[in-house]
Amino acid sequence: MIRKIRIIGIICIIFFYLILNLNPIIANNFSTNQSSINDLNEDSEDFNIAKNLHFTYHFPNPKITINESENNFQHDFFIEKLPTTSKDGGNNFPFKELVILLPQNHIYESYSQLIDNTVLEYDSINTVKKLNQEIFPTEPIKINGNACYRGYSLLFVTIYPIYYDTKLENIIFANEISFSVETTEICDENSLFRDSTEDMQGIIKQIENPLMNTTYHKQMLNPTLQNDDSSDDIYKYVIITSNELEEYFNNFVAYKNNFISTRTMNLSYINSNFYGRDLQERIRESIRYAYQNWNTEYVLLGGDVNIIPYRGLFGKAIDHKGELLIDYDIPADIYYASLDGTWDDDGDGIYGEDQLNSICDEADLIAEVYVGRAPVENKAEVATFTNKVISFETSPKPKKILLHQSGVNTANDPDSTVIPEKISNWIPSDYEVDKLYQVNQVITIDDWKSAFEDNNFIIQHTGNGEEDQYYIDYPLQTFSVFQSLTLNNEFYPIHTSVSCHSGAFDNDDCLAETLILNPYGGASACLFNSRWGFTSENNIHKYSGELIERQFYELFWKNVSNLGKIHQFAKEYYYIDAMIDPAYRWCYYTLNLLGDPETPVQQTRQYSFKTTDFFVDDDYDNKIDGWNITHFNSIQASIDAASELDTIHVMNGIYNERF
Repeated sequence: MIRKIRIIGIICIIFFYLILNLNPIIANNFSTNQSSINDLNEDSEDFNIAKNLHFTYHFPNPKITINESENNFQHDFFIEKLPTTSKDGGNNFPFKELVILLPQNHIYESYSQLIDNTVLEYDSINTVKKLNQEIFPTEPIKINGNACYRGYSLLFVTIYPIYYDTKLENIIFANEISFSVETTEICDENSLFRDSTEDMQGIIKQIENPLMNTTYHKQMLNPTLQNDDSSDDIYKYVIITSNELEEYFNNFVAYKNNFISTRTMNLSYINSNFYGRDLQERIRESIRYAYQNWNTEYVLLGGDVNIIPYRGLFGKAIDHKGELLIDYDIPADIYYASLDGTWDDDGDGIYGEDQLNSICDEADLIAEVYVGRAPVENKAEVATFTNKVISFETSPKPKKILLHQSGVNTANDPDSTVIPEKISNWIPSDYEVDKLYQVNQVITIDDWKSAFEDNNFIIQHTGNGEEDQYYIDYPLQTFSVFQSLTLNNEFYPIHTSVSCHSGAFDNDDCLAETLILNPYGGASACLFNSRWGFTSENNIHKYSGELIERQFYELFWKNVSNLGKIHQFAKEYYYIDAMIDPAYRWCYYTLNLLGDPETPVQQTRQYSFKTTDFFVDDDYDNKIDGWNITHFNSIQASIDAASELDTIHVMNGIYNERF
């Protein structure tokens, strides 16, 4: 089995920019006919393509801007058409990120390089030393890691035309960088390769060597089930729920089938047909089966944790106060989305450990399918959840966004307005942006309710939180689960927050759940943290704030359509960081989507609702037309006959009912 992530060496923090080009890969599906190198004829074109992993890049001379003062000594380096990055506010320097497709069933082994270097001219070695070479890359090529996405083996590389040579003690410009990659074949085929044209088209435009795609082919048959008469069907969207709740999703399935092929899969079917040490593993195996056989792309976990249990993942990180946080049970639905491996390579029952705490890195951070959760337990909650999703999808989207800020630390130091302000940079100019900031006013519960109910498309919250509340004005004013149930708004926005614990859906019930399950108001979806959010001591935006900002970038600048993809791509942008920085990894785990992953966020779907009117009168009997079909003498009988969105008219009378 190919492990999806293999990290080589220590990766400089600036590499998180690399994943910018990974997101479109993870956004789509793909495939074609291909072969293992060892199975190819050495005279064949495929063999030559598979062995030709040599890359050469040329760069024009850099431009240097100098900013020297008593308190600042900064030189910024620029090369045309290359992005720049800096570490902790230091010198800017250019880089180029690469995604290389490796031969099928191969992983990275080593590389060799040939560099044409020029020493950049400086007046003295002391000038160079003043530039703080610690923030420069110290080599021109950095191998970031080996990963798999839908059966394709990928290598992520960053090259730096300008770097600090520790031997020469000088800054080097490489006008030509050449390198060759050596790979090692592994025994097992990755069964997640689907030979899908959709998958292939999504990845081929992102890689440096698109011809490598022609060396891939499907070598094994998909697993089948004897009692699955739909193995040749396509179901892009699957709802996993209990036998008891399954029928309550039927109208939602019928609605979704107008736009995307949809079906349910109940837990009895899963328990009877899939093997695993517990229900979580059996559910994940059923998702793998749906992905392989039905081309499933979206999965809704249709139940609260007592119905669809979460998989708790291991986190260990130092917070901004220097305190060590350890959690063996972070509720993280990414376990159901990322389908390589087992998440427990050492078999100790602790899932998602890094390579310092297990025999290898157990995490699989690149998703094959996009997962959301409906935290429902009964018919009424299913109706509330599905009605709000349908209402969001079929309603015109308001051109209005609410950005919020409350203090995160004492005296708002550092200033947390940086989070919503960075988000505002990605919001199109034709949107009205309402900024409700604690630095500008005292925010009361009435202020928050009024702003929340004011026809918003998206609501962003910045502040501390707990399971049953979050702060709207720190440290004096919170907004609680009880108060969330008093919201009454016609449009149900998407709600995202950096707050700690307010998305702890293993709690009964957290704030995110009550916001979703309020039938008269609140949100249609929440992207919240199930455990602690993270920030750094000097950069309040770092970690959780970055992930939330990235959601807006994915939506408005990359035009990613579906909510589950926006949620996942925002995290995958920081995938390399999550492999090397425990705080990023923690945030990667703890941020979950309570909502429908297939929802197209900016699109308004056209749909004609078919509803039925039911009538109840204590004088009705079998002589009236529609008796026991649309006309009843019992309120409970009419409720049993009605579906979501139907209307029941109850006439004056005396009814002996037990609800």
